[in-house]
Amino acid sequence: MDDPIGLVLSLAGAGNFGLLRRAFAPAQRRRLRAENLRRAWKQHVSRHGEIHSVEAVGVTTTGAVRKHEAVLVSGEKLHLVVSTDERGRLVNIQVNPVASEWDWPQYANPESFDEHDLPLLGVRATLTTPRMKGNSAAVVLLAGGGPFDRDMTMGHNKIGKDLAAGLATRGIASLRYDKPVSAATPTEEYVPYAHAALGLLRADSRVDPARTFILGHSMGASWAPRAAESDPALAGLVLLAPQAQPMHEAAVRVLDYLAALDPTDRDARAAATAMARQARKVGSATLSPRTPPRKLPFSYSTQYWLDVRDHDPADVFEHLELPALILQGGRDYQVTPEDDFALWLSAADRRPGTTTTRLYPEDNHLFFVGSGRPDPAEYDAPQHVDPRVVDDVALWIDGVGAD
Repeated sequence: MDDPIGLVLSLAGAGNFGLLRRAFAPAQRRRLRAENLRRAWKQHVSRHGEIHSVEAVGVTTTGAVRKHEAVLVSGEKLHLVVSTDERGRLVNIQVNPVASEWDWPQYANPESFDEHDLPLLGVRATLTTPRMKGNSAAVVLLAGGGPFDRDMTMGHNKIGKDLAAGLATRGIASLRYDKPVSAATPTEEYVPYAHAALGLLRADSRVDPARTFILGHSMGASWAPRAAESDPALAGLVLLAPQAQPMHEAAVRVLDYLAALDPTDRDARAAATAMARQARKVGSATLSPRTPPRKLPFSYSTQYWLDVRDHDPADVFEHLELPALILQGGRDYQVTPEDDFALWLSAADRRPGTTTTRLYPEDNHLFFVGSGRPDPAEYDAPQHVDPRVVDDVALWIDGVGAD
């Protein structure tokens, strides 16, 4: 298509979400429903206001994916990215507030490390290395669920870049990458990329190949043990807000929580009810390759949900002899101390490897410090990862390296 941005905005503005769904490539179309697109658009408009001007920014190409970028003006300026494949079909749409100029967190010293980009299995990655004599420990960063870029950008914030910069300032290298858009299952989304990233780190002369770690956040943390069990050279795991509950069950809990924030929001309650029905289908014995994706959470394929159902991250973790560090925010409503962290603590008690755990009572899911009842709006303001988290991760890695 010649103008994917214009197509997306015209179809969404006219409420024609059936046609918008058909503009996606088959793999993405199978995950989408017109009603989900309609609901997402309504939430966007209610939050930011109607769009009244569009300014094209440019087009960038990474592998087979072209990213068409524009600035939208509604109640505020928004950054729109419409990604298409080599045939011009839609593969992703992202809208975020235009960030105020991002700045380094106070705990990072950009003069103490170097960064450069490199390819990784068809996506782009960034290697961050400390300026120090000798070689360093290093981590592969695995982002949470969703189409995150390598910085784990969410609105104004970049928790992946925070972590990479903070760790590099403390003498620890890292490699982070843009998540692939074409993976059919979570295992395909995480495991081969983690292994390839570890290979790149171990081949770098500035990295100690015996001191390489995986650091995952949220869904990335829940799949990190799967990557670890097939990598005998791994030195350890760092799990930030790791999911333990099955993803479909956690989605029901989260949507129930969000619906309870505003009991008058009928769309939120309807979304929670629909999610409960779809999650029951994932957990039932009738789930099969013939189950239509529209009957499943997020309209993801049966293949995707069978992979989720077959993966018990805490059970995989329980059988690993690796040292591990698990961090949890006390104000996290997505991965909670009661529903997830408790399962990890129980698995840690039974496993052969040593486990260190930390709970940060004031932190939310992104490890931003706050207070009161958490909600999605809390993620909007420019913030940085809690410095205590960066310090604790660095100290723990240094301690493993000293063993």
